[in-house]
Amino acid sequence: MQHSVTAKGLAGNPKVYETWVLPPVLTLQYHFNPKGRVSPYVGAGVNYMMFYAGSDKNGFNVNLDDGFGLALQVGVDYAVSGKYSLNADEKKIFFDTDADINNGALKSTVDLNPWVVSVGDGYKF
Repeated sequence: MQHSVTAKGLAGNPKVYETWVLPPVLTLQYHFNPKGRVSPYVGAGVNYMMFYAGSDKNGFNVNLDDGFGLALQVGVDYAVSGKYSLNADEKKIFFDTDADINNGALKSTVDLNPWVVSVGDGYKF
């Protein structure tokens, strides 16, 4: 996912940094109907935000710290036929990190709280 970091101030909201983020998420899930054809579930867990390929903007030099956050999940598994299934889920990630700007001259907190939506297919071995 690509994200932009902007400053908030009297001069508007200038973009100070663009970066790509890899947010792997590990959740524990509770399935309400695990043996049924339709199996909705909820989950909760942790994620780790890894920033890469960042690009400074408008004369700012920004460094963001990687770190852990919390994640909530809701989804559904649908048994199509035999061992085949479909899945759809949505995760809300809650993550705050520290930003050092211009080699530590400024420090700020960056809130990164994305929604991650996914669909997939499955096969049980």
